[in-house]
Amino acid sequence: MAGPLKHHPVNQTANTPSMPTTFLDLPGELHNKIYRYVLLQEDSIRPFWPRYDRGLGLSILRTNQKIYKEAKAIFYAQNSFDFTLYSPSMVSRFFDLIGGEGTSYLQHVRMDFPAFRRLDQLPDGSGSPENNSLQILSILQRNCPQLKTIETSLHRDYDLTSSFMVVVAMLDKTAAQFRTLPSLQKVVVEVFEDEIDEALRQQMERYGWSVKVVNNEEVTGEWDDDRSCWGDYEDDDRSLDEDVDDYDIDNDSDFWRRAAD
Repeated sequence: MAGPLKHHPVNQTANTPSMPTTFLDLPGELHNKIYRYVLLQEDSIRPFWPRYDRGLGLSILRTNQKIYKEAKAIFYAQNSFDFTLYSPSMVSRFFDLIGGEGTSYLQHVRMDFPAFRRLDQLPDGSGSPENNSLQILSILQRNCPQLKTIETSLHRDYDLTSSFMVVVAMLDKTAAQFRTLPSLQKVVVEVFEDEIDEALRQQMERYGWSVKVVNNEEVTGEWDDDRSCWGDYEDDDRSLDEDVDDYDIDNDSDFWRRAAD
């Protein structure tokens, strides 16, 4: 007679896939979702601008080398960086801090319109490019091979009330400057609703630009908020250049340098 059946315990884990035990064991797509949640900002990031810098979760970049490489690409490529009112030396300083790899990822920036200011005050009517914005365009051309989008604005100091042909000549030269950026796919130009007519809008759209019409109160409020952050800097470009080295005192340069280490 056969003896009683013996029940052998079943190894429940033999055919069960092992569960991830650390962050690095998670699938890559989950990594990216987490990086986007932690690092992406709704508004453009203004380097050296305390109101914007301190909320960024850049400490994740210092976790380990693998996370650093994965997250760094998302942070620089998918955020927009705002260089409005920045001097060329400030942009160069930021690029030096984040290194060549960081700048090579940049795809979206905001900057001053690289055009001709106060056309009616130019003695010969021909105008000359606004130097800071042209220099910044040159910096972007040298350092940002993947740059896809530039957002800019045609208001405040820009004169769109001159003759149509003078304004078109200005815009033609600006369009040519944008074409020096071979990777550039989109230019978004903001204008005041009371400073643009249909002919001017159509002219901008012929260059392939997207025209965004804004109301005066909205932009004036943003402008006042931005100016309050600068404090004593005001509109003095020379002061901006002279004081750019002071950022180390406030740890702002160290903040970005640590993110790139």
